[in-house]
Amino acid sequence: MSVSEDFLNKLVARALKGDRKAIAKIITLIECNPYIAIEYEDILFAKRHEFTVIGVSGAPGVGKSSIINLLIKELRSTNSKVAVIAIDPSSIISGGSLLGDRVRIRYLDEGAFFRSISTIPESDVPWKACPIIEFLGSIGYDYVIVEHPGAGQVDIKIHDISDILIIVLQPLTGDEIQMLKAGLLELGDIYVINKYDLPQAELFYNIVTSIIHSNEELTKSPIIKVSTISGLGIKELVNAIVNVKRELVRTGVIEKRRLRRRLACIKNAILSDLKAKLNESLTDIESKYEGIKYREIRFYELYNRVLKLIRDSVCRN
Repeated sequence: MSVSEDFLNKLVARALKGDRKAIAKIITLIECNPYIAIEYEDILFAKRHEFTVIGVSGAPGVGKSSIINLLIKELRSTNSKVAVIAIDPSSIISGGSLLGDRVRIRYLDEGAFFRSISTIPESDVPWKACPIIEFLGSIGYDYVIVEHPGAGQVDIKIHDISDILIIVLQPLTGDEIQMLKAGLLELGDIYVINKYDLPQAELFYNIVTSIIHSNEELTKSPIIKVSTISGLGIKELVNAIVNVKRELVRTGVIEKRRLRRRLACIKNAILSDLKAKLNESLTDIESKYEGIKYREIRFYELYNRVLKLIRDSVCRN
């Protein structure tokens, strides 16, 4: 999708005035072609606004969307502008995505913005999310909340793009061994025990506290009790966000994390390019070897042929 500088300048000017249609249009342009953000960086990110990226992650069904809904309301009460990017995985069969997070996000006034974006099944955070985050921050949103599609033991890219990472847990979801196996448990800045109205919530809280505080690097990490039914703990969660950010700024860690986000964005852009070239090369190789028995094809020969095609393709560009 090609765009002109004049067209983008007009859209950005409208977006800076809070025009939701213009904001949505620019995000759509970035979704369709994320490289626009690199080519037109001086236009899209012309304004430099201080903003904080909050990642919210946890297993499917723990209540991330419901927490974000109340978090928006509480942050808006402090006159902060809030944008939410909800990442939904697409189907490995149809390629479609429900984008259903917005069903639970109901508190959206003039100072809040919500957008769902899809991601391919093998990527928990698509690289197009990074320029969208930067754009929303540059046009005046104080907080950009990124809802992660659901944490497994390896899906931790949300860590690379967040200033502050909130891990959401709930009672009655498994034993201590499963908790220890989840690598994401070691990456949070704030831990939320949601659905605190459920049975055994206090026991679960004690288990989580024991596990997290057994790590010397996490002994100061807040663990917040939350119930989205009663609103329990939401004010405490906002206070924890403010306090964690203050400490990250004081120590200079937040600048390192923001650089990490930029580097992650570029890394994923380059990997996306290379993956596309690899798929082209594999298609080309497959057609050339058609009719040849696979036992006659050596791994070493295939490796070098594919590598040469990729190198030639990169050098041509």
